[in-house]
Amino acid sequence: MQGKNKQADMVRNIIPKHVKCIFVRQPEQLGLGHAILYMERVVNNEPFTVLLADDFIISSRSVVVDKLICEFNNSGKARLNVMEINRPKISKFGTVKIN
Repeated sequence: MQGKNKQADMVRNIIPKHVKCIFVRQPEQLGLGHAILYMERVVNNEPFTVLLADDFIISSRSVVVDKLICEFNNSGKARLNVMEINRPKISKFGTVKIN
């Protein structure tokens, strides 16, 4: 990472000790859902979160993730955090259709 020392220092050791990160390589890029299926054998039916490396949540607390976990614990159902995207940028994102 030549010339990127400042950026590397920003992300080094930011993961709290109680957080376990597991990386699984997806052999063929067939979408986020497909990648998550590769984690099935790793999480062994336990609740988990998926945080994408290019998503930044700026907050003094992990409010969004905490709320998703709380809602899952209350309902036992999967939860998604989504945001609205303008049409010209839509091809750069995964999408959900809300009924």
